[in-house]
Amino acid sequence: MILYALIDDQSNRSLATPTLLDNFKETCSFERCEYNLSVKETIRTDKLFQKTKNDEEVGWSIEDRQFIELMDKECYRDGPNLTNDLLRILWRFRENKFAAAADIEQMFYSFHVKEEHREFLRFLWYRNNDTNMELIECRMKARVFGNSPSPAVAAYGLRKSVESDDVDTDVKDFVNRNFYVDDGLISSTSETEAISLLQRTQTTLQNGGNLRLHKFISYSPTVMSAFPAKDLNKEVKTLQLDKDDLPTHRSLGLLWDLSTDNFLFDTQLRESQHTRRGILSVLKSIYDPLGFAAPFTIRGKVLMRDITKGYGLDDPLENNAVEKWKAFQKSLATLHELAIPRMIVPLSLSHGTDTKLHVYCDASEQAVCVVAYLNTQDEKGNQHIGFALGKAKVAPTHGHTIPRLELCAAVLGTEVAQTVQRNLNIDLKSTCYYSDSKVVLGYIYNKTKRFHNYVANRIQRILEVSDSDQWRYISTSDNPVDYGTRGLLTAEDI
Repeated sequence: MILYALIDDQSNRSLATPTLLDNFKETCSFERCEYNLSVKETIRTDKLFQKTKNDEEVGWSIEDRQFIELMDKECYRDGPNLTNDLLRILWRFRENKFAAAADIEQMFYSFHVKEEHREFLRFLWYRNNDTNMELIECRMKARVFGNSPSPAVAAYGLRKSVESDDVDTDVKDFVNRNFYVDDGLISSTSETEAISLLQRTQTTLQNGGNLRLHKFISYSPTVMSAFPAKDLNKEVKTLQLDKDDLPTHRSLGLLWDLSTDNFLFDTQLRESQHTRRGILSVLKSIYDPLGFAAPFTIRGKVLMRDITKGYGLDDPLENNAVEKWKAFQKSLATLHELAIPRMIVPLSLSHGTDTKLHVYCDASEQAVCVVAYLNTQDEKGNQHIGFALGKAKVAPTHGHTIPRLELCAAVLGTEVAQTVQRNLNIDLKSTCYYSDSKVVLGYIYNKTKRFHNYVANRIQRILEVSDSDQWRYISTSDNPVDYGTRGLLTAEDI
C-alpha cells in the first residue's frame, strides 16, 4: 500500500509520527494556515459531526466528507502558483545541441511541516507499520502528494536553496526557470558546459537545501559518463554507454528517443467506449504540447464535434458515426512513424545569427490555425529553418464569417509570437506575420475607416503587439498552415 512510503527505505527516516486526538469541545476554534493568520473561524461540531447510518460502512461517511471540504476550504490553500510554464521549459530544452534531464529525489518529502500544522495531516495507520497490529492515529511530518499547499511549498523551498549570493548565476537560472516541480531540463552548447552546470547544481542543492539531484540522463554518453552509476536514471544504469543503444525516455510527458535525439509519439491508446466521453478521452490522451501533430489531431476534434452533435456524454453513437471514428482511430496508429528533431534547428540557437520569427495564420469553416518557424543563419551563411510552435482550434459552428475567422487566426498568431519572443533565450532580429486573407490585411493596413466593435477590438489587439508593416500576404497554396485548416488524413502527410 502507498502509505508504506511513510518510512523511507533509503534514509530510514520517519515521515510520520503517532499522536492522540484531543477531545472535541462543543465548539472548536482554529487559525487559518498560510493566510489571514489573525482571522479565527468558529465551527459548531454538533453540526459538523453528525451520526449517520453510514458510520459503520467502509469509506467516507457524510461527516468525513464535510470535514475534508472544510479543511480544504478554510485551512489549506493552494498558495501562489510557483510552477514554471511547461511549454517554456520545453522550448528552452530545444534551443541548444546538448540536452540532459535530472530529477530531485523525493522532493515533497524533503520539506517538513510545521509542528502546529501537523494537526491537519492526521491519518490512521498500523502501529510500527505492521498490518497485524492495531490502528493508531498518526500525523505527517513531511509534505505529501495530494496536499494542496505542497507544490507551492516545494517550489519555494527549491528556489530558496539557491538564493545565496555565492551561487553561480547559471545555476540559479537553471533552478528558477527550467524545473517543472522536481524535473529539470537543460540544453547547452557543449558537453563540457552541460556537465559543469549539472554538477554545480547538484552540489548547490545538496549544500543549500539538502536536496539530492539524481536520475541524470542525456542522449550524449559523454555527459552521462561524468556521473556515477547511482546518480543515473534507472533506464541507463546498467548500459555500456559507449556500446549499447540508448532507450526512449519520457521527459515531462514527451517521448525522447535518446539514440536519435528525436521526439516520438505514444500510439498505444487504450480502448474506449463509442460515446462522446470515450472519444474525448482518446483525443486528450494524445500529448502534443508543442503542436507537432496539430494538422492531424485537429481533424479528430472536428470529427468529434460533427458525429457527437446532439448526443450526451455517455450516449452510444450510431453505427455510421462509429465507423467514421474507427477510421480515424486506425489512422492514429501512423503517429508512431512521426519523429520530430529535438532541436529547433540543426545548430545551437545561441550560435546562430540574423534569427527571425515567421508566423503563418489561416482559418476555415472547420479550424483556426497558426504555425511559427524560426529562421537562423550559421557562421558559413547557411540558412536553417525549424518548427517552433503550432496551434489549432476548432472553429465555431455559427455566427462567424470566413473573414472573421481569418481575423481570429491573426489574433492567435500575435499571441503565439509573443509567447515565443518572451521565452526563448535569444534576441530576434525581426518577426513577420503572414495571412492569405486580403480582407484581414486590409483591416490591419487601414488608417482611416472605423469598424464594428468585433473587428475593431481584434485589430487593436493585433496592433498592440505588431506593426502593420510586419504583415504580409501569402497565397493559399504557399501557406504551410493551410494543412492545419484542412486537416491531414495520416501522420505521413505531416
